[in-house]
Amino acid sequence: MSLALSTFWASGRDWRLRDIFAAGAELGFDAFELSGIYDDTFYDEIRPGDFRVLSVHDPAPPRRGQTRLGSKALRRADLVFTSLDAEHRRRAIAITKHTLDVAAAYGAHAIVLHPGQTSASPALEPQLKQLFAQGAIASPQADAVRAQLAHERAHQHVERMEALHRCLDELAAYAAARHIKLGLENRPTFEITNFAEVGEILAWFPENTVGYWHDTGHAQAQANLGFAPHADWLRAYATRIVGLHLHDAVGVNNHCAPGVGNVDWVGLAALVPPHAIRTLEVDSTVSAEAVRAGVAHLKQTGWLAAQRE
Repeated sequence: MSLALSTFWASGRDWRLRDIFAAGAELGFDAFELSGIYDDTFYDEIRPGDFRVLSVHDPAPPRRGQTRLGSKALRRADLVFTSLDAEHRRRAIAITKHTLDVAAAYGAHAIVLHPGQTSASPALEPQLKQLFAQGAIASPQADAVRAQLAHERAHQHVERMEALHRCLDELAAYAAARHIKLGLENRPTFEITNFAEVGEILAWFPENTVGYWHDTGHAQAQANLGFAPHADWLRAYATRIVGLHLHDAVGVNNHCAPGVGNVDWVGLAALVPPHAIRTLEVDSTVSAEAVRAGVAHLKQTGWLAAQRE
């Protein structure tokens, strides 16, 4: 049974590319998700078939001589599917088509997408995090911030969702021709998707082309901020889950090793379909020992026992 390791774990480390995969293999991983790789020598150093790749996180490693923008930089540059600028959307689509080509070349089953952004200010989420730290997440002040967030998200929401729909129409066809699934990830409060938006988007497409990618840390952090309970995501969208990023959340801080935070691993395990790709996505501050302990916790809580290809 496979648990993939996201190469996000090595992001920011001064490692050679092959060392990333060797370290994962030494920890017992037999599969990987390509994520957070900025080296333009990737395709020379890591060839298709060298390692088992189950998924690719958009954007893929850059082509030779090009600079890879991460998802945050793409959002700042408005190179997202929800942009109201047609040229920006065209460029965003081109980036993701490259990711799909890489996924096909390396034998991946799916790519993970950040669908886009809203008109809400990113500054509102830190306000909620501060209130959480003060033990005031259920206070009238927190209610006011959540109401302001909902108000700002609603601005241009229809136009942004229409833009997203057009982009996904093109990308879904491109992905289907390559036998790759698009997995739309649940995101922070000021981005798309929130709980309701996942359902709206999934209704646009058949399950064999577009599905849901569940991020446990994001879902738990958002629940801790007073939004949808974690289990609601899995109960509502289990039949459309393509895969999951598995990491814990300690309060509002995520990408921690499973078992150290607030995620109810025991309670949630039964809600996950057996076919879903399972990927450990922890950040570079998590030690190899903590990774081992996290994997052991996933086994103990039933997250791997029922998995099949």
